[in-house]
Amino acid sequence: MFGAILQAAATVLLAITLAIYVGLRPERSAVRNPLLGVLATLVFWSVGVIWRLTASNEGSAFAGFLFGWAGIVALPPLWLLLASRYARLPVLEQRPLLALAAFVPSLLAWLALASNDLHHLFYREFSRTSSERGPLFYAWLLCAYPPILGGLFLFVRAARNASARGARSRLAIVSAISLLPTMTSLLFIFGFLPVPFDPTPGALTISVVVLTLGIFRMQLFDTLPLARRDIVAHLREGVLISDAEGILIDANPAALEILGRSHDDVRGRTFRALLEEASPEETRRAEQIDAAITALGAEDSLAPTELRTNRDRSLEITARCLHAGAGHPVGRLLVLRDRTEERKYEHLLRQAQRLETVGSLAAGVAHEVNNPLAFVRANLHQIERLAALMAKHIEGSAATDSEAEELGELPQIVTECLDGIDRIGRIVDAMRRFSRLPAEDLGPVDLNEVVREAIRLAELHRNRGVTVEAWMAEGLPAVQGSSQRLTQVFLNLLVNAKQALATQPDGHITVRTRLARDIVEVVVMDDGPGVPEANRDRIFDPFFTTKGPDDGTGLGLSIAFDIVREHGGVLELKPGPRGGACFIAHLPSHADADTLAASAAADG
Repeated sequence: MFGAILQAAATVLLAITLAIYVGLRPERSAVRNPLLGVLATLVFWSVGVIWRLTASNEGSAFAGFLFGWAGIVALPPLWLLLASRYARLPVLEQRPLLALAAFVPSLLAWLALASNDLHHLFYREFSRTSSERGPLFYAWLLCAYPPILGGLFLFVRAARNASARGARSRLAIVSAISLLPTMTSLLFIFGFLPVPFDPTPGALTISVVVLTLGIFRMQLFDTLPLARRDIVAHLREGVLISDAEGILIDANPAALEILGRSHDDVRGRTFRALLEEASPEETRRAEQIDAAITALGAEDSLAPTELRTNRDRSLEITARCLHAGAGHPVGRLLVLRDRTEERKYEHLLRQAQRLETVGSLAAGVAHEVNNPLAFVRANLHQIERLAALMAKHIEGSAATDSEAEELGELPQIVTECLDGIDRIGRIVDAMRRFSRLPAEDLGPVDLNEVVREAIRLAELHRNRGVTVEAWMAEGLPAVQGSSQRLTQVFLNLLVNAKQALATQPDGHITVRTRLARDIVEVVVMDDGPGVPEANRDRIFDPFFTTKGPDDGTGLGLSIAFDIVREHGGVLELKPGPRGGACFIAHLPSHADADTLAASAAADG
């Protein structure tokens, strides 16, 4: 008996050591919990063997025997569960409650053993060192070995499908681990091993040693077969699956994030209902998309179609019919892609291209207009001087009253013409500034100081009753650029915000600097009426303005946008949290700007 106790003790020690190792591993693989369960059954089984063989009486021996059998009967279903998790068996992986059904025969077997004194059908006779098996014992064998052999089959199948280097040898080791104690137990039960005690704990000890070496030396549980559903779960595109009636039955995490829904909210719904809730203003469009998806044939697919959602997202939808082998449709596969950021940057790119085109035109137009404008202004000043002389001669002439009155209006007409010329001059000057490349030297710029200077200059403008609140981030990295031109950007934004608050008492402007990763951001927002939805796409277009003819030229925001673009950044408009306008300038830090400049020079 000493050999059996020694083998069982070694098994307990190694199983506990391995369980501690597996439990402390940082990653949580699919096989972790079933493996810990298998190790626990080895501990129960081996402790029960030690308890039985060292018991002082038959009652205590039977209690130890019953304790060990708790591990024995739990081992087959746990082994099957471990194999199914390793082989990624969909039936058990997607329906964990189904795995519990494998424990039912084990539970009944243990209850039959616990009540053996009442019927003697599990063991006809029992003693500390020997026992005579009954019919229920062999009935349990018929239920226990199919899960063990099934697990072995799953490992072999996984080994056959594995293509990674070393995967076959790892799985061969796992198969040997399961086969060794299984064959040892069968040979002992049917009397083919000439030993007085069950050597299965010894075989389990060898299996545990091999398992330990496999984990430490071959990363036995570090590499698992990759299932297609794992790939779908990690896709950035949203994937929805519906049945033939259009009822959604599954969705990957990306689809749930795009739709802003939980899995329970999606399952059992129709795709049309989700679209209508996501975009209530485009119900008709949602109906058309759903009708097109429903009408898909076996080989048809829905071309990419975009829909604007109520979360201000641009959603691209594609779909394809799922069909069985005979071509009969069994469902639909829908793919959702969030194109919001792409569309935003496409819009910014088009805006930059328009500004470049307008800048080139502005340079030529400003040059051509400025020359004739100079002599027209000079001639008008000469006419103004002549009009003053003519007014003196009219007083002593024989001109009629009506003629004198008309000639007397001549100075006023000339003055108005000069005002118009001055306005044209301001527009031409703005066009020249818009098209002119920065001539000053670029260097590190402290945006906090730039913003403070812009706020000081903005206080000199009208509507001084507006409150300007500034929040400056400490330790803000410098940006590469021109402090003068960047001051022009934020001064323009502040003046625009003040003008938007002209008719609003107690107006409030907030300016904030912050660091987002390696990008320095300056936020200028107000609590005014905001920018109407119809004007947001044109707000940075040259000469576009909603102000009166005497309040602006429509080039201020275009120039600001272009200056930020020259500094390698982006100026964008977003709805403000208080309902007003919110402009955000994203500028790369000094180090990033140097890197971008060096990269651009290398490309050039």
